[in-house]
Amino acid sequence: AELLGYSGWSASNYLNRASDADWDVLGTGSAYLSIWLNSTGESTTQWAHGFSNSGDTIQFCMRFQANGLMSCVEDGASARVQTDTSTGWDDSKWHKFDFVRVSSTERYSYVDGLLSNSTTTDTGSLSSSGNLPYSIGAEPDGATGGIANSKLALAKLSASAPTDTQIRQMYDDEKGMFVASAECLLQSGSTDAVLDVNVDP
Repeated sequence: AELLGYSGWSASNYLNRASDADWDVLGTGSAYLSIWLNSTGESTTQWAHGFSNSGDTIQFCMRFQANGLMSCVEDGASARVQTDTSTGWDDSKWHKFDFVRVSSTERYSYVDGLLSNSTTTDTGSLSSSGNLPYSIGAEPDGATGGIANSKLALAKLSASAPTDTQIRQMYDDEKGMFVASAECLLQSGSTDAVLDVNVDP
């Protein structure tokens, strides 16, 4: 089914959640971020989603740059790593971005199911119990504004590390939901409701 893309993000209109034991004590273990993004271009680097402490000294997030590059940022107790895509993606089309942290010394970023970048720098622990709020559309404290010219959908955070094969499979499984001619439309002009269903035996 074609999914509704959410937009209109700003410093006063974004999603956030307080720090939680589900992600604020990851240590040197696995972590994973994924999001679908459709952008016409941002004027400055903007937060897509992830978690961060108030000083940005510990963070795990995705940021969309003014040049259309997606930045995957991991800032642990030992070091900060930023991996950028090699080309811009502000083409007004839907793209899936994945950031996989296998451990503090192994991480990968993907675009549309394909490997984009990887690093092995030891970033150390991501743990800071009670101090890592998570947000979508703007930084957790709203200080940097919002990702104003982008639509976002299917944001995911997990304390696990999917494989290359699983990343590709997730992209293949989900991309059909962003096709305008999908058989099951979840929105109309005034309501968000299932309008029709087609079952393929």
